[in-house]
This record gives sequence, C-alpha cells and structure tokens, in this order.
Amino acid sequence: RLVRGIYRMPYPMKDRDFVWQEWSALLPTQDGGSLYISVAYSPDDEATLCPAEPERFVRAHLKLSATFARQGPGEQGVRAAFIIQGDIKGNMPRSLQNLLAGNASTYLAQFRDAHSTVLG
Repeated sequence: RLVRGIYRMPYPMKDRDFVWQEWSALLPTQDGGSLYISVAYSPDDEATLCPAEPERFVRAHLKLSATFARQGPGEQGVRAAFIIQGDIKGNMPRSLQNLLAGNASTYLAQFRDAHSTVLG
C-alpha cells in the first residue's frame, strides 16, 4: 500500500511529509502464534505518486523501515523489533535532531495502538 505521513515539527520549522510504499503480513507460526512483518521505503517515483506541497511541507525520505512483532500462542504480550532509517531533509540543529528522534518506547506504544486489532 502507498502511505503518506505528516510529522509535526516545532516552530519555526516546516512540517515534514513522508510518502512510502509498505508491505505487511500477519503470518501463523509453527507453534500456533503469530508473526507480523512490515517493510517500508520511499519509492523513487514518490513525487509522481503523491505530489509534494512545498508551501506547506518539506518532503522527507524513508530509506528503510522494518518491523517484526511476535506473539506466542495464548500470550497477551508481543515481542517486537524495528529499524528505521530516514532523512527528514533541511537544516536542523543537532540538539533538535536528538529531541525529535524519539525513543523506542514511544514508537512501540504507537505501534501497539495502531495494530492492537491485528495482534491483540
């Protein structure tokens, strides 16, 4: 699927928009559990697929994103791992980069909330 995400930036920076192609699957495991896999990247023709709006956003680029989540049979919890490499484009002070980078717990909480109907 083709996805567009808009990320709010602190003033005075412009918000960023990402366009990415995403593939995901929920697979059964041999022991009766579930394995969720998601891989995403910004396609080379993103501007054709979803035209940029330079007056409102800076078009960022997702080089690679991959998420793996495993839920064992009968388990309430999920074990997850992810990797994200992106370029938010434009000039940004290093202190602000670190502030906006987020942390694993925030990402995983958002992942859980977005996919709770799939894995829960």
